[in-house]
Amino acid sequence: MDILYDDKVELSNGLQIFSKDKFDKNRISLLIIINSGAGNDPAHMKGLSHLLEHLIFKIEGYTEETLAEFCDFNGIEFNASTGHNEINLMFNLLPEKLDLVLKLAKEFLTNNNYTQKDIIDEVRGPIKVEILEESISPDYIFYNYNHNYLYSGTKYFGNILGNLDSLAGIKVSDLDNYKKKYFVAKNMFFYFEGDFRKINLLESARKHFSDLDSGIKFNNDISPVRKSSELVNLNKDIFEDQSMLSFIYNFGEVCDEDVFKLRLLKNILCDGFTSLFMNKLRTKEKLIYSCEIDINYSYGDCFLNLVILNVESCERDRVIKYVSQIVDRIKVELFKEDYFIGKKTHFKFLFEELFDNEYSRVDLLFNNIFNRHVDYNNFSSVLEKITREDMKEFINFVFEKKPTIIIGSCD
Repeated sequence: MDILYDDKVELSNGLQIFSKDKFDKNRISLLIIINSGAGNDPAHMKGLSHLLEHLIFKIEGYTEETLAEFCDFNGIEFNASTGHNEINLMFNLLPEKLDLVLKLAKEFLTNNNYTQKDIIDEVRGPIKVEILEESISPDYIFYNYNHNYLYSGTKYFGNILGNLDSLAGIKVSDLDNYKKKYFVAKNMFFYFEGDFRKINLLESARKHFSDLDSGIKFNNDISPVRKSSELVNLNKDIFEDQSMLSFIYNFGEVCDEDVFKLRLLKNILCDGFTSLFMNKLRTKEKLIYSCEIDINYSYGDCFLNLVILNVESCERDRVIKYVSQIVDRIKVELFKEDYFIGKKTHFKFLFEELFDNEYSRVDLLFNNIFNRHVDYNNFSSVLEKITREDMKEFINFVFEKKPTIIIGSCD
């Protein structure tokens, strides 16, 4: 099985450098992860980290157009994103351009020249468009309500984009103070992947970033509120004459136990539960034919979210009743010896494939942000030690409380 990274080096200022050799690639991927995001926004400045992500590429000597032309000429691809816990800078480059990219990255992180006019233009332009798109998209509305429901009362409450009122008062000094606090060596790490045989990766990183302020590392704790048995009705014109049902099963306080074992249990649960659930709806229950509904699901560190799409309002109560009945039966079937063993075997292959996908492997590194001690190299042994009793205990905990049901409708 592939491993997470080949080398890990820490510079004297605390900056961690991870690298993974991929000799079959003639390019290098670089991901810079800053351990701060929307969860670190001041309460009265929601959207600040997202705004900073938009403005981070404004550096001395370049306009937006000339920077894009410069990178195109040198074969450099770059992008950025913001989450609740992190801001990411992503680069794709030719090995011989590494020094040039690290110089650019240093400018992005430490030497921006955005102005108050840039802030106003960005908020009134691209960010306003994103906020408006979220306000009329059923998927975004459901995501934001689900997320805020789970994280009510914590720093994770609120969306990543912020809102126009909270963004209107942000000044250049606010962005600078945010960067001074969070854009420091101990609060970020670099992940390189590619062919480094002809370059000195460590020396290049040390050359450009050894003088970065050390600062301190901020711990991000996931602390969802484990609510249940609530029904939330979102009356929105965009739902027209149909409804979207979201069933949220909250793991809650189990999220910060043995993280790796929890990840395996969660994936076995979600893979097994949803496949059984959809099979029953489509075949045995024939609900999908009678209601012409569609089904989707997602899961995070702390929840399983089952989404029933395109439900006619007149069928809503029937769908809710059927879901409850099916969940009760699935809880029993998941413990059958042959089914559980089969799922473990199937899941072993699925999980090993993730280690061959650079994006999934990078995603696993996000555990560093939460200061968790996870050894992914012992995957097989941990998986083998998971018993039906472990699974039963975990599932009973997840389903001991009724789900929260969120309804999106126009009535």
